[in-house]
Amino acid sequence: MDGNPPPQEDSGRGPRWAPPPPVPPSAPGPGWSIPPQGGPRVPPRPAGSAPAPDPYRRPARGVSPWLTLAVGLLAGALLGAVATLLLTSVDLRGRPFDTALETCGLTDHPSAEVGDEGRSVFLQHRGATDTAGLGDDELDCVLRELGAPDSLFVEMGQTRALDGRRSLEWDGIEATWSFHPDDGIDTQLVAR
Repeated sequence: MDGNPPPQEDSGRGPRWAPPPPVPPSAPGPGWSIPPQGGPRVPPRPAGSAPAPDPYRRPARGVSPWLTLAVGLLAGALLGAVATLLLTSVDLRGRPFDTALETCGLTDHPSAEVGDEGRSVFLQHRGATDTAGLGDDELDCVLRELGAPDSLFVEMGQTRALDGRRSLEWDGIEATWSFHPDDGIDTQLVAR
């Protein structure tokens, strides 16, 4: 049985329903191809021409505007976070020495003089005869607040009166100092 119901006889009028006769498969003309699953026939293309678009392929879609918006917002937030971190870690006032002196409690100390509109500071250290200067702990506090490297402390500790003025630079700050037993280590710091 082929799955079709048998025709039924009606009183003298013939069958009510009959299946259509099977259609033999026809071969396409020369150069024609039959796509799978009974899709449309595609004519041959002339030599050297671009291939015809695939009728089964979905047309390319552009990038979703929502995706573009989300990526833009994410990029903006990331850029804003980086800018905030950079700006808050840098003293925007250009006065790093005021901040260091304030942290160390030396804002009004007469031996810590800020100059050049906050771009330099002179630190007068306590010596044998100059007892009004900064103590070792106070000088150390200011230098550490400014991120001075350990090599600065070593160089300062090894400076002799015969050495004259010495200098060292780090992170945009130049330190120059001299030592005398009577005056201590007098240090000039300049933001470059």
